[in-house]
Amino acid sequence: MFEDAPRPLRVLVQAGWRFPLLFDAAKPGPGQVLGARITSTGPTRLVLEQRSPLMLANNIVSVEQGRIVWVTVVRYRRRIARPLWAVSAVIHHRVLPYLLARAARTPPR
Repeated sequence: MFEDAPRPLRVLVQAGWRFPLLFDAAKPGPGQVLGARITSTGPTRLVLEQRSPLMLANNIVSVEQGRIVWVTVVRYRRRIARPLWAVSAVIHHRVLPYLLARAARTPPR
């Protein structure tokens, strides 16, 4: 979903993760998705984790009765993280539904 997004959107997302939020990107490979670490998988669930000195974010994705449920949990480590996430969440709440809808329309490879 993230890795198949249009390049300008991928660049925007990665830049937002790296610079204002200071998330450290995982090295490219099978244990990550666009720099987010895969910390848990199951038949119907996937957990992506991103860490920074400011916050810890987990995106929990599960498939329930043919529907995708996406939950983002953010734990603040520094005071500045709350206002930074508040601004970033506006983008997050627009980009994720767009990417999910786009993925639903795209036939599997």
